[in-house]
Amino acid sequence: MNGKTVSFSEWRGEILRREAVARRILGIAHDAGLGEIRKAYIRLAFVNHPDKNSRDDDANLRFANLVNAYQTLATGANLALSEESRAAPKRPQSGEAQEDYMAWWRKRFA
Repeated sequence: MNGKTVSFSEWRGEILRREAVARRILGIAHDAGLGEIRKAYIRLAFVNHPDKNSRDDDANLRFANLVNAYQTLATGANLALSEESRAAPKRPQSGEAQEDYMAWWRKRFA
């Protein structure tokens, strides 16, 4: 953020603020998942695309804001998914623990 050193709480606050603005632009709830983010983006991009609104001078700006909002939220949602998969339990070698491990993965990805 502007090349200066910031604390973690300042950095996190800025990220949360950007995500809140992006959610407002896309018109989605705070707890919307990646699928809902995608649907909202596609719906709004179709309506606000500059080629569809050639007479509107603000169409390029609205569309750029939509793209930016989608990229902000989709990147955050993908990072959350990858962090969740990194939190997976380590694979045990044998016995009952191995059954628990396999059950965990089946529950997650079934």
